[in-house]
Amino acid sequence: MALVTAVTAGVIFLALAGTVFAFQYAERGEIRHGVYAFGVDLSGLTRDEARAALLKASDQQGNQPLRLTDDWRHWQLSRTDLGLSMDIEGALDDAYAQGHHGWGPDRLALLWHLRARPQYVGQDRIGIVGAALDRQIADLAKQIDQPKIEPSLSFDADLGPAYTAPQIGRSLDTERTRSDVLSALASGQRTVELTIREDRPATTDADYLTAWQQLKNILDAPIEVVAADQTWTFTPQNLANWIMLNQPHGDQPASVTINQEWVHEVIGDFKLAVDHLPRSPRVWWDANGQLVKTKDGANGQQLREDDAYNWLVYVFQGNDATNRAEVPVDVQQLPPLPSDLNSLGISYELNEASTPYGASVAPRRHNIELAAQLLNGTLIMPGQTFSFDAEIGPMTIDAGFQVAYGIDSTGGNLTTIPSEAGGICQVATTVFQPIFWTGYQIDERNTHSYWIENYASHGYVGLDATVDETSGLDFRWTNNSSTAVLLEVQADGSDLTTRLYGTTPNWSVQVDPPVISDVKTAPSGTLYEPTDSLPSGDMLRIQHASNGFAVSVYRHVTQNGQVSDQQFYAEYGAVQDLVLVGSSP
Repeated sequence: MALVTAVTAGVIFLALAGTVFAFQYAERGEIRHGVYAFGVDLSGLTRDEARAALLKASDQQGNQPLRLTDDWRHWQLSRTDLGLSMDIEGALDDAYAQGHHGWGPDRLALLWHLRARPQYVGQDRIGIVGAALDRQIADLAKQIDQPKIEPSLSFDADLGPAYTAPQIGRSLDTERTRSDVLSALASGQRTVELTIREDRPATTDADYLTAWQQLKNILDAPIEVVAADQTWTFTPQNLANWIMLNQPHGDQPASVTINQEWVHEVIGDFKLAVDHLPRSPRVWWDANGQLVKTKDGANGQQLREDDAYNWLVYVFQGNDATNRAEVPVDVQQLPPLPSDLNSLGISYELNEASTPYGASVAPRRHNIELAAQLLNGTLIMPGQTFSFDAEIGPMTIDAGFQVAYGIDSTGGNLTTIPSEAGGICQVATTVFQPIFWTGYQIDERNTHSYWIENYASHGYVGLDATVDETSGLDFRWTNNSSTAVLLEVQADGSDLTTRLYGTTPNWSVQVDPPVISDVKTAPSGTLYEPTDSLPSGDMLRIQHASNGFAVSVYRHVTQNGQVSDQQFYAEYGAVQDLVLVGSSP
């Protein structure tokens, strides 16, 4: 039994050995299976057959350009221009050497490998003109390479909208391209996929789409802003000065914003032009002693500031393509008048005040008399608020006022200087005093920087009022009685007199004597100041020496057993005599 087993094993071994010998001896005069050169399959060919095949391939390849591709573009390289040469005999030596050396298991494994995976030879048996290939690759790089460009939103030279589109950065890998071209030439490939490095921008067109449309909406035409009956026009050039272009950041896309401080300034300008309290109608007695209306009143109006701000920001940031904004304005209706004005009960003089102005310079007298004309006959209905600035209107040269003299406290120094509508504060003071003594509700009252002796009322100091439209200083009071009040303001060239007419209110008024403190003595001597507004040698005293002091006046109004106390406080600086000396020829 053992002998049979041994014989069987021997037979199997001899069979395997014969198979290995036969497998290794096969193709001994031919190129082994799976060997390629210059893209030609040389499997099983003799040297002469392989030479013929390679010569034929050399002729064919020499006439075929090498195609280089970059996605949607392609270029061709001429093998002839590259000076391509093939060492066919050397390639045959390399091909014939594959699988024809050695014996035993190692060689058997190599032969098996050749059958499973082709072997390419001849890479080192081709020749080109290296400089020619380098020139071709350099030309390719010039056509392919481009810098990365991040998109951006900006203004052009004419302050128009400008957008820079994104661009992917691209650069040809020249070393890899050279290697791939040589490999393709050696293997007979017809196409080479170029290796290109890309550097993509951090942002895209989508990050700018909304902002770009906003900017076009802003700059395509002027933007009109309407408030009540007034219109303002903002040109693209003007708006461009206040537009901020915000580039994308993180996950936030690009945006267009407007300078918020500037919008607030615009709102402030609108309010100066639009806002005013109701202007009362003017009434007076006719020849028959009947009250008649001599001038219509006007409703008040007030810009709705927060809503106007939000709407302007929305439009100025290009969110509305109509280039028009109507900002909301609230209307303050005047109280209605009865058909018979005599039913208002305006039959008594309630109070009056008078201040002298005849010694003033001519422009100041003019201003006082003009203001008196504008105010005379003002009718204030129950519940209505009287605004001195609103009732007078613009205190400007265009409105008929002249340059006279007014108080200036710039830098803390008190002095009298030329001023548009100078003298208007004397009118405000003379209107304030009878309203104060009658007990009406005082809403706003501002005082002069120094005390003017002529403004004493019933022997009391500290009962003056100053106004300044440009600084927002006003004198306002509310008719908190149940009956109408008629205001008479008369200037006779010597004195300015204000009288109140109506029905006696159902309250009583008590005013405590002034409490004076912190007295500062006026500087001694006279200050002479040259001016070209007077002829040479002429002198004009425009400021009288006055002590500085603080003063409190308490007013007590009693109605239905309820007492309403109000303090009227003022601080006045000390000033010395000031005389202008003319220097004009």
